[in-house]
Amino acid sequence: MAKKFLPRLYLFAKEYDASAERIFGKENIEVIELTPSTSFDDECTEKLTELVEQFYYFYKHLMIVKNYQQKMLTMLKLSGLKYLVFKVDNESVKDDLVDWFDTYQTYQGWWDRGSEFLSTQELILEHTQSMFDAAAVGNMYNANMDIVDMKDNFENLFVDAFKDSLDRKFLMKTY
Repeated sequence: MAKKFLPRLYLFAKEYDASAERIFGKENIEVIELTPSTSFDDECTEKLTELVEQFYYFYKHLMIVKNYQQKMLTMLKLSGLKYLVFKVDNESVKDDLVDWFDTYQTYQGWWDRGSEFLSTQELILEHTQSMFDAAAVGNMYNANMDIVDMKDNFENLFVDAFKDSLDRKFLMKTY
């Protein structure tokens, strides 16, 4: 039997504020302190939290809200409470979130391998300085710097575009 999808709000904050309980009802929320050893019961919460940690370093609390209504979101907005609010309200959005997470993981693997490649290349340059003539070493050094610049440029473009798109797709405006 297929498990019924339950829409959820994910509210990230620097610190827990009990005022949110009055808005959403204590019975509808789960509060989690985010630590390096925090584990989650479901894939969506885990993947969203990992993505948020990549781009919003200072959030230490997560409140998961079930059974919410639009008027509660309006009350949250009017309350002035400072939360990053992500809404995962259907199976398609959940699947999109998993795809986004997988893409970011692929990027991180590329970054790790790229850094490893550049470190090895620098080591080769260091070792060949006494073996090759100055012109060959200079050309290899310049080629290495071009690769470093290309990697840095791609990294900056990807991270900026990913964060902007993640915010547009999943982050609710609460200000």
